Amino acid sequence: MMQACTPENSYPASVEGYVPIYATDAELKEIKSLGPQDYVNPGKIYSYAGNSLQVDVNRGIHVINSSDPSNPQKVAFIQVKGCSEISIKDGALYTNNNTDLIALDITDINNVVVKSRIEDAFPIATMLVPPVNGFYYECVDESKGTVIGWNKQTIQNPKCYLP
Repeated sequence: MMQACTPENSYPASVEGYVPIYATDAELKEIKSLGPQDYVNPGKIYSYAGNSLQVDVNRGIHVINSSDPSNPQKVAFIQVKGCSEISIKDGALYTNNNTDLIALDITDINNVVVKSRIEDAFPIATMLVPPVNGFYYECVDESKGTVIGWNKQTIQNPKCYLP
């Protein structure tokens, strides 16, 4: 993917663009059950045991009681930073945790437990540029951690642009 740095004298003063979301290694590996959360970047849905589990890309998994399809209710959120896919087999939920593959015991949805982790099972996540072209963005500072996503917002004097 091409990216460009703009000449020093041509930075826009203020523009709608993207800012990286960082996580430390410890934050990335912190998996926990939370109460229901708002959607930020909803993704794929998986049906399991009267529930719908919906990925919130790079944030985690919403658990929705869908036993009454006319009145689905959010019941929990499983925080898994860097997640984008899910699958369930034999009572274990499998997902990516950035570059790791993890298996979660979801017997108690309010207290999920990591059963196993295969580190670096997936290629390094390339999140060094925003997910869309044609925008300015805040250049990545790898000293702040791993980029796990991007927020669109007004930014000041951006030095990077994705044509």
